[in-house]
Amino acid sequence: MKPTSHCILWSDDEGCVVIKAEQRKFCVSRHLLAFHSPIFASMFELATGNEVELLEDGHEEVTVFLRALLDPRYSAPLDFEDALGILRLAHKYDVPFLVERAIIHLESIYPTTLAHAVHPTILADVVGEFNFWAVDVFKRIGAVWLLPSAYFSISVEPWSNYRERFSLEIQEMALRVQVFNMQNSIRLLEVITSESLCDCRVECDYHKQKAIHLFIQNGARDFNFLRQWDALSWQKLDEALCAQCFQTVQLRYQQRLDEMWKELPGVCTMGSWEDLTKKRVDYFRDLHECVKQRSEAEYTRVGI
Repeated sequence: MKPTSHCILWSDDEGCVVIKAEQRKFCVSRHLLAFHSPIFASMFELATGNEVELLEDGHEEVTVFLRALLDPRYSAPLDFEDALGILRLAHKYDVPFLVERAIIHLESIYPTTLAHAVHPTILADVVGEFNFWAVDVFKRIGAVWLLPSAYFSISVEPWSNYRERFSLEIQEMALRVQVFNMQNSIRLLEVITSESLCDCRVECDYHKQKAIHLFIQNGARDFNFLRQWDALSWQKLDEALCAQCFQTVQLRYQQRLDEMWKELPGVCTMGSWEDLTKKRVDYFRDLHECVKQRSEAEYTRVGI
C-alpha cells in the first residue's frame, strides 16, 4: 500500500492534473485545487494540456504546500521553514485558510507581546537567513505585525554573509533595529549598576559592578536586550544585594524593558503595538470574508 502522503501527491484517479515544479511532478486532484484556489482554477482553464508548470516555485515548497492543502489530516508543520513556504504559496495562490494557519504557526516565534518574547524557547531554532526570508514574505503578504520581532531576530546575530541577497530596504531596517538593540542592551546594564540608596550602598554598589564584570567576562558580549539578564544572573544578584537594592533594580529593569519593547515598532516605522494589533484583526477579518464570498456558484463552476 502506498503511504498516505504519497497518495495525496500522486494519484492515478480520474480527474487529476500534473503540477510540475522544477524537476518534480505531482499528480493531484484538479477539482480540489480549483475548489480551494481561484488562481489554480484560472490556470486550469487556460492550460492546453493536463500539465501545469509552476515556473517560480521550488519543489520543496510546493510539496509541503500541496500536502497542507489537500490532506485534511495535515496539521501545523513541524518545521518553521515549511510554514514560511506554505504561507508564501498560500498567499500567492489565494488560499485564505492556509494563510491563516501558517501565520498562526509563525506567530509562535515572532511574538507581539513582551511576555511571549522573553520566553527562553522563542527563536531558539530560528536563525540566520530564515529571518530575512520571513521579513521578505511578511512584507509581501501584508502581515506587518510580525515584522518588528522578525527584524529584531536579525539584529541579534551576524548576517553579513547573506545580506546582499535581500533588498536594501530590508537591510537598512535591520541595521536600524540592530543599533537600537545595542544601545538598549547597554542601557539595561546601566540599570543594574545604578547607584544604591540603601544603608549599605557601598557594599551593594561593589556587588553590582562585580556582577556586571562577571556577566561580561562569562561571554555575554552578544547584544540582545530580551536575553540580557537570565534567571541565574538574577539569582546571583539577589544573593549579593540587600533586599531593598535588589527589589529596586529588578523593578527598574522591568520598567525599562517594557519601555524598550514598546519602542520597537516605532523604530521599525510601524507605529505602536496597538496599531499593529488592529491591523492583525483587520487582516484576519478580511481572510474570513474572502472565504465567505466564494459562493456556491463559484464552487459549482469548478465541478465540486
